Amino acid sequence: MLNDILNDFLSVGKIEEGKIQLRITEFNIKELIDAIINEMQTILKPGQIVMHDYSGNEMVMLEPSLIRHIVMNLLSNAIKFSPEHSSIEINCVHKPGQLVLAVRDHGMGISEEDKQHLFGRFFRGSNVTNIQGTGLGLHIVAKYAELMNGTIVCNSTLNNGTEFIISFDLNKIDNENDIVNRG
Repeated sequence: MLNDILNDFLSVGKIEEGKIQLRITEFNIKELIDAIINEMQTILKPGQIVMHDYSGNEMVMLEPSLIRHIVMNLLSNAIKFSPEHSSIEINCVHKPGQLVLAVRDHGMGISEEDKQHLFGRFFRGSNVTNIQGTGLGLHIVAKYAELMNGTIVCNSTLNNGTEFIISFDLNKIDNENDIVNRG
């Protein structure tokens, strides 16, 4: 846990200093997400299951290490904030020029008041005071998505689950030099 906290602080520092070097490469996103789900089996609560659905071409041009961090953060949050014996869904849709990645849980949800601050540094929802965390994860996710021309939306209601949807504009990632120089 301490290692995760330190990595989050280092990530925030690199983001703020503009020192994130993107290495856009072609990779199989379905295989990456399946590997992450496999790695995270040890932190699932009793009876929790993770389902992954994918449609479209499995090969995408993005930064695989940032996608890995995004999926791991959203999945670990879904596990952490969901009850035992619940399901978590990860859906990927790849269509020409766009990749949409969604992570949905059936947990405690997020209030309307908290949603407006959700991606701020060190923000923690008012209903999660008894659950460990730094309040940096969603800030980092949003910044990593932005670096890859992505937008993130949160749909949630208290006690009714949460869904994060990230849409990547793949048309803007065609020229690797353009995006690397943005960082």
